[in-house]
Amino acid sequence: MARDLDRRGYRKLLSLAYNKSKVILLSKYLYPDIAGIVPESQVLICPNGIPDCTVAKRTRDQGRVELLFISNLIESKGVLDLIAACRVLMNDGKDFYCRIIGNESVEITRTTLKDLIRKEGLEKYVHYEGARYGDEKEHALQTADLFVFPTYDDCFPLCILEAMQHALPVITTDEGGIPDMVQDGVNGLICNKRDPESLSRAIAELMDQPERRLNMGQNGRRAYESSFTPEHFERKLIECLEKSME
Repeated sequence: MARDLDRRGYRKLLSLAYNKSKVILLSKYLYPDIAGIVPESQVLICPNGIPDCTVAKRTRDQGRVELLFISNLIESKGVLDLIAACRVLMNDGKDFYCRIIGNESVEITRTTLKDLIRKEGLEKYVHYEGARYGDEKEHALQTADLFVFPTYDDCFPLCILEAMQHALPVITTDEGGIPDMVQDGVNGLICNKRDPESLSRAIAELMDQPERRLNMGQNGRRAYESSFTPEHFERKLIECLEKSME
């Protein structure tokens, strides 16, 4: 009870501190985090933007489907759910290969993840590659068929924007500001959080539809170009700053 009172008191102090102040958020879907502290009328939205890349032309491929996960090895990013989903796909006889790229963490070490992959019998299907930067990371994004990021604790993950700019369809969740980036059925699929079965179904759905994957990837690329470039970010930021001074 004392802790709840402390939390309510802290939020009341925050509401006083932000009284009549404008607050900039990356997405309208992040407003619930500050509801009760800042009135919605005082919120301005400025989505992030990232520099462009060289996008290779993707062609329809009937072969093995390559999945890609890029993030630090933190449980809340959904990497363990991805491993569980890959086990389901393997048991269902799906032909795929999953690359996991990112730094190990205290939560999940390189050894922990590789031991889990071995325990699940996924050595031929899943490979942890560690961190990749520059050309190595670009190559991974260029060669993948699907970007998979089943996070359940995020704000506005830039790895999704990277996938979109590389014309990759994205399978993810509705966490944080992700619904502003990924529209279910348009440039990717939204699955349930902490639900490997839901994730495996979404992956299998797009694995079996190469033409749809290509169309979704192209939609994602167009969404990036229209909303998430550095130029768009700068324009929106200037607009927000001008409104904050009104």
